[in-house]
Amino acid sequence: MNSLRHAVLRRIADSAPGSVDALAAHLEVSPAELASWLEGRARVPDDVFLRAVDILALIRAGARSQRGARPAAAAASPAARRPDPKD
Repeated sequence: MNSLRHAVLRRIADSAPGSVDALAAHLEVSPAELASWLEGRARVPDDVFLRAVDILALIRAGARSQRGARPAAAAASPAARRPDPKD
């Protein structure tokens, strides 16, 4: 099994609130399929891996915003670069 794919799924499973069933629902797979990937018994399909990467990005963005950092997309937006007229 590809270690990167396994690591991404493991990171989500370890950091996301909820059960394996909830993660399986977000990934649109059965809990049994997810368990087989988490245990390294089967290869994670490309489409599932891409959904997992999206979920991990959302988790990391949420963690950044909770620490007070602005997400990169907000920092790069034209509105974020616009000077404040009060200055």
